[in-house]
This record gives sequence, structure tokens and C-alpha cells, in this order.
Amino acid sequence: MRLGNISYELPDDIATCVRKRWAFWTSIARQEYMVNEVRVESSLSRRFEQAAAAASKVRAKKKMQTSARWFLATKKKRPYLNSFYIPAKFKQAFLKPKEVEGYSVLKDGNVISKCKELERFSSLRRMALGLKVYQHTTLLKQRECFSVELEFVAYEQTEMADSAYAYPFSSNVTFVGDGSVSPIGGQVNTLYKEVRINMQWGKVDKLYEICTKLRRDGAAVNKSCGLHIHLDSRHLTVRGEATRRARLVAALPWLMELVPESRRNNSFCLLNHLPGNGGRHQRYSAINPTSFRKHKTTEIRLGSGTMDPDKVLNWATLLRYISDSGKRFRTFESFLESKAPQHIKIWAVLRRNKFFPSPGQTNETSENI
Repeated sequence: MRLGNISYELPDDIATCVRKRWAFWTSIARQEYMVNEVRVESSLSRRFEQAAAAASKVRAKKKMQTSARWFLATKKKRPYLNSFYIPAKFKQAFLKPKEVEGYSVLKDGNVISKCKELERFSSLRRMALGLKVYQHTTLLKQRECFSVELEFVAYEQTEMADSAYAYPFSSNVTFVGDGSVSPIGGQVNTLYKEVRINMQWGKVDKLYEICTKLRRDGAAVNKSCGLHIHLDSRHLTVRGEATRRARLVAALPWLMELVPESRRNNSFCLLNHLPGNGGRHQRYSAINPTSFRKHKTTEIRLGSGTMDPDKVLNWATLLRYISDSGKRFRTFESFLESKAPQHIKIWAVLRRNKFFPSPGQTNETSENI
């Protein structure tokens, strides 16, 4: 520090302690070192030494140990505890995630999800320590889920075209209306035009069951229908979900080559990577940025309408790999060089050959939409 023509270096114990620095400057302020508005350097130097000596006598504030803070915060609610019992009691009262039964790692195919019990432990712990209590601070890893939204209409003269059709509502299967779907020749509107199916990865029997029944009863798709995938993002923070979404947006230039023209030029599926399309708060973006705030999911609206469960799973698996791989696949070639499942690579190549065919390439056999 420098005052007038005098340079003075604060001792380390004063420079690193707020209390001692405050005492030092208070002592300087109390001293009269101005004589006829001229600084007396020798006197000023001596007063610096006196102020430093006074500040060094101030007791520095020590950071209390975690167990001691808990001990004081719970003084009225605890029995007599000696100093040896405090740390053990603290650890027992506030478990860490790894100490909770059922905790597993990502390598086991599991991801993090909110756990009310651990949130309660975390809130109590932070409250006891005098820290700010967050709504979600501690998370438990469990099975990851995903949801699919299948849009459809019905063929004329079929069971589903009847207004009295009994839709197969069940656990985790919901039918809702959709204003973006419109019938074409030989098709009619139905009471519900979209089915939402919530599943765990590896447990997709419900998807096959619903698709089989709807196709048997007359469900159909056309160019106005889409396939929306919701990837479970409950384990992610706002920044983490934004990073996952950025990976998907980086892959959009070649992902759009895997879908028909009706999805590439669609007002309900605006491409994020193109200027002026898919604004930050645009619900109808190909990678929906508003889904996380409302549903704690990452929604991809780019898929084309289908009632083929194999196609749905291949598309969902592809999107999951891109979003969770930790890399950004900006080109289709970089994806093919990755460690993605081989059957997904083959399926992606067939999809690309179908919509961007070259001589000698094989097309995929599926709905012509």
C-alpha cells in the first residue's frame, strides 16, 4: 500500500484477515497525521507501525468446522453429546448420495434423478450449517426414462374413425388432441390425434402394444404428422441441459437428412441452426428450448410421423447417443466414426440413402412420408 510518499507493506496476518485490516485503517483514521496540511513522513511511518501493532492484537475470525456448526445449530434439539460423538452423529444424520441404498453409477446404464429423501437430507444439512437451502441439491441415480409423442389420423371406414372408439388409455399412455395434424384423401380426423407413451429404456413393451393396436384399428400417418422424442433431463442443471441441446443442434445439419422434406420445411418444426428459425424461446423449434422448464425433458420434434415401433426406438436411441456422448458430431462422417451402436449407424445410413439417394444405394422400406 502507498500513502503520500510513504510505501508500507502490510504484514501477512493483517493483509489476509478482514477484521485486522479494518482495525488497521480504523487506527490510522484516529491518528492525526496532518500537520498544516503537510504529511510528516517520519511521523507517518511511525503511526503505520502503531496501527499495525494494534491490528495484530485483533483476534482473527476462524471458520467453524462443519460438525461444530451443526452442534450449535441443533443445541436445543439434541441430547448431551461429547466432542468425540459429534462428527459420527453428523455423518449419520446427513447421508451422502453414495451411502444411500440403490445408488449406482452411469456405467450401469443409470442416470441421476430427483430423490425426495436425499433432498430432505440435503436441506436439513444446509439449514443446520447456515447455508442457503436450494430446492434440489442432492440427486440419486436411477433408471432413465424417455417419452414419445406419436401423431396420427385414421383411415375411413375403420374402427378408429368411429367417434365412439375406445382409446386404449392405460398407465403412462395418454391420448390428447393436436391441432397441427390434418387428414388427406381417404383419411379422417379422430377425437384424439396424438398418443404420449412414457417408458424406461429397455422396457418398451408398451410402445409395441400401442402401435400394434392403433395400426390394426385403422391409425394412419401423413405428411402433417410428426414424431416427438422427450429425453429425460431431470438429472441435469439448466446449464447441463443447454449443453445437451447444443450437441443436438450441432448435429441438425445432417439429422435433417434423415427425415423427409415435410419435416425440414415445417412451421411446427423450425430448424434451430438456420438464421431466423428456432428462436431461443421458440416452442416449435426442432430442438425445443422450452421443454426443460416445463417438463424437465429435452424435446426433439424433428422426427417424421410413424406407427413403426422399431423406427421410433432407432430414432430415440440415435438422439440419446448424440445428446449424451460428450462430443459434438457436426458431420455425418464424424458420427459414423464414433462408438455408436452398429445397428444405429446402419439404420442412419439407410435413412440418409432414402431421402438423399445416390446410384447403387439401398433405400429403407417403411412409410412413404
